[in-house]
Amino acid sequence: MGNYKQACDSQIQKDLKIKAHINICEEDGIFFLEDREKLLHIPIPDSLEADLFSHFINICHFIDAHVHKGAVLVFSTFGISRCSTAVMAYLIHSCKLYLKNAWNFVQKCKNNIRPNRAFVKQLSDWEQRFYITAITDISEPNY
Repeated sequence: MGNYKQACDSQIQKDLKIKAHINICEEDGIFFLEDREKLLHIPIPDSLEADLFSHFINICHFIDAHVHKGAVLVFSTFGISRCSTAVMAYLIHSCKLYLKNAWNFVQKCKNNIRPNRAFVKQLSDWEQRFYITAITDISEPNY
């Protein structure tokens, strides 16, 4: 996970062996990829009206298709809300984690995550899709 500035830094790309990108910024960017098939761009704002839920399955499939080739950088403008939401959705889907476990895992990797309330609700809905009921109480102050 990272922010837009990190995604545009060729040295960071090289050091982390980034092989694919998921850009969850409204703006496009210049990335150091020779193949545009290694880029998934989801141009949505970090707003309470934004629908990231409908992109969760594409995000999960994209990561699954590329992660065996190297690191996949998931980034948003500031690297706090949209990218952390996308990574948690992936962990719920592909690693079969509950939202609370995905949240704790991501927070250990990047301590400044803060998905907006609408994205937290969308993650809860995503969790419910896999477990029939919402396991994680998103009314707790941690969320």
